[in-house]
Amino acid sequence: MKKYYTHTQPVLVCIFFSVCFFLCACASDTEKKEQFLSQGQTFLEKGEFGNAVIQLKNAIDIDPESIRAWEMLAQAYLKTGDTQQGFSSLLRLEQIDPNNLDTVTQVASFYLLAQQTQEAETRVNRVLAEQPDHIPALYLKAGILSRDPANLDQIADIYEKILAIDTRQPKAYLALAGIYAARSEFTAAETSLKTALELEPESARVYKTLFDFYLSRGDTPAAESVIEDYINQAPADPEPHTFLGSFYLARNDLDKAAHQFASALKKDPENLNAHMLMADLYVRQSRIDDATAYIRQAMDLAPENHGVLTACAEFYFSLNHMRRSQEIVDEILSQRPGFFPARMLKGKILAETNELDAAAALFRKMIQEDPESGQAHYLLGSVLKKANDFAQAKAMLSTAIEKAPYLYQARLLLGEIHFQEGDISLAKDHAGQVLKQVPNHYHAGILLGNTLLETQDIPAARTVFEQLIQSTPDNPVALYRLGILERSEKNYDRAITYLNQALDIDPDLMDVFSGLITVYALQEKFEQAIARCDEHLAARGEDPMVAAVILNLKANILLADNQLENAVTTYEQAILKNPSYVTPYLSLGKIYTAQARFQEAIQTYTALIEKRPDQASAHTLIGTLYENKGQFDLAQTHYKTALEIDPDLIPALNNLAYLYAEQGIHLNQALDMARQARRQTQQAPAVMDTLGWVYFKKSLFDSAAMEFTAAIDIDPSNPVFFYHLGRARLEQGRTDDARDAFETALSLQSDFKGAESARKILADL
Repeated sequence: MKKYYTHTQPVLVCIFFSVCFFLCACASDTEKKEQFLSQGQTFLEKGEFGNAVIQLKNAIDIDPESIRAWEMLAQAYLKTGDTQQGFSSLLRLEQIDPNNLDTVTQVASFYLLAQQTQEAETRVNRVLAEQPDHIPALYLKAGILSRDPANLDQIADIYEKILAIDTRQPKAYLALAGIYAARSEFTAAETSLKTALELEPESARVYKTLFDFYLSRGDTPAAESVIEDYINQAPADPEPHTFLGSFYLARNDLDKAAHQFASALKKDPENLNAHMLMADLYVRQSRIDDATAYIRQAMDLAPENHGVLTACAEFYFSLNHMRRSQEIVDEILSQRPGFFPARMLKGKILAETNELDAAAALFRKMIQEDPESGQAHYLLGSVLKKANDFAQAKAMLSTAIEKAPYLYQARLLLGEIHFQEGDISLAKDHAGQVLKQVPNHYHAGILLGNTLLETQDIPAARTVFEQLIQSTPDNPVALYRLGILERSEKNYDRAITYLNQALDIDPDLMDVFSGLITVYALQEKFEQAIARCDEHLAARGEDPMVAAVILNLKANILLADNQLENAVTTYEQAILKNPSYVTPYLSLGKIYTAQARFQEAIQTYTALIEKRPDQASAHTLIGTLYENKGQFDLAQTHYKTALEIDPDLIPALNNLAYLYAEQGIHLNQALDMARQARRQTQQAPAVMDTLGWVYFKKSLFDSAAMEFTAAIDIDPSNPVFFYHLGRARLEQGRTDDARDAFETALSLQSDFKGAESARKILADL
């Protein structure tokens, strides 16, 4: 029988072959994906991360939802240092497998590093809600809370919970040690650190933390012992030697430092850190050729290592070779714009070249990126101090010490600011704490000696300076300070000896030479002083600035010896030597003013302004002369110009406010200026009087009387203060008190400005 096929049979055959082809293709893709994954895993294990990335991306091309491929790809990217791609891979993995709490925690950690706290906290809270004992999430929770110091107790609870889950968590012990130390629970802090060390007996991080703890407590022997234990624990490791050597280097114990660096290089002749530290040591010893040799060896070992290149730039910076240092830093930052050490050095170069605003902006940005960086806070504080913004500088330096208690440089700078502000007790305390950390620190010793000198503890100050001279005989500063001490005690011969010794070390120290000439002047040995000036001028006068300073000192001596014409001629010679040197102009102007040669005084100050347009004080002096001549418009013009140059210049603020008050004009502006001057000076009676006179002109008589009374309490010999008080008392209706004030004013001086008015008022009372 003949067999017939229906029309559907060819279609079924086609479908059969298509399905077979599809199944074969699927089998082929699966095999390829597994092959790519296997190869990627192999490359990861070998450390060939770039090749691993290629194979894993091939696997993802076949299966974009492969959890295993995305996990390994994220790992490969992070191993290569490509955190952006690593983070992107983790985000994709989180989308594919949202229930994987480890992945969610990793993503949260990236958000926390990027300071996107809300994103991090949302994920951490979700993980802990599902798994309260998830240790990595607990660490992140503590990190989130640590952004507010008020959360210290909560943070401690979290670390204690971590240790309750797993007692072998050295990171938690380290964190708790920091919290205990912040609470001044030092025994508990020490116990936590020692427990961390038991868990990780070879951890450099734990040894260094314990070392810093002892150092912050002033227990130097214990700190040294920790690093010696570290050396014994890791006898083949050069790192503990470089660390201990750095400690000795910071304490200026150069022989011990050199021994440790040499030990490090013996164990690892190619150790870059040891090479750089040895170079630093030789710089301190002024052995520049030896230092340069170590720098070159380091660069030969790692010509493309940014850390080494930055250290080389630091080397040139220390030698004041700013251009070369800048070139290296700019090259590093062109390749790695975010490299923290190079950016720090960039800021230091900007500060050294007086680009203070740019330096401050850079350090502020770095603090925003890393709020825990004590070094960045310290450097910003140093820039602010240089800009005379002491309030902000103190805040930054205090934070630096809080973040990094070992950073003695911040403490020293803070002590110097306190000394400049007259807070001698705090300055002394900071100097003492620095010397606990670094017993031989020269500048801390100088600061301590200065505080003792300021508080008239002469024997102790003398001992400090003598010890500094003995320990560092080639530094002139202690000799200079001891010379000043002996001068204050009227031991003039000893003062001259010390000051001459300082000049033997550095003949160009004009502060020292000025101190020496002052000693001669105090003894009225004017001929010897003049001869010494001439001798020093012949030896050092090739430098115009040095010559101008010497001539100015000579002119001062001639003036003290009543050789007025010779003094004027010598001041003029000083100006010719260095037309930008301010002091002789001011001295000449003062002489002309005392002689009532007002026009010549104005011409002298005008000549100074032509050479130094930044001199606000010259405008103030001209303004005072015009005011005395009754040319108030010109006086106002110069006072205003002075304030444009320096808005905080107290004499200009005070004088312009008083001038406005005298004329009864711009009284609101006058009040603002007088109050500003009063805030800045506190106890200046002339400023108090000006503020009182402005109050008087504004009919605020009670406030006026308070200021006049305060001025009189400080300076009861000024008749104008009593006259002004009399005017205020009269307006208050206190006639008897007014009469007493006017009579006192006239008894002090019969012809002061306002005397005629006082007599007329008394006659009418």
